[in-house]
Amino acid sequence: AARGDNPLANTFLRHAGEGRLDERHKLLVVALVTGEASDVRDHVRRVLEWGETSGADWSVGLYLTLLAEMGRQEGRA
Repeated sequence: AARGDNPLANTFLRHAGEGRLDERHKLLVVALVTGEASDVRDHVRRVLEWGETSGADWSVGLYLTLLAEMGRQEGRA
């Protein structure tokens, strides 16, 4: 992951790279895999409430990652 001048952001990125998420992000990922649509909506809202734009930024990153992974999986089929 890219490193910048912000120690908090660097720590968050390092933890994410290690597969470690805070509760709101982890609950969203779990809901995407196992939850009902209403659970996903609730957890998306919770993530979007994080920071001024951080929740939206993180959500877009997750979405793009999932799209890329789906494309990789289709390429293997």
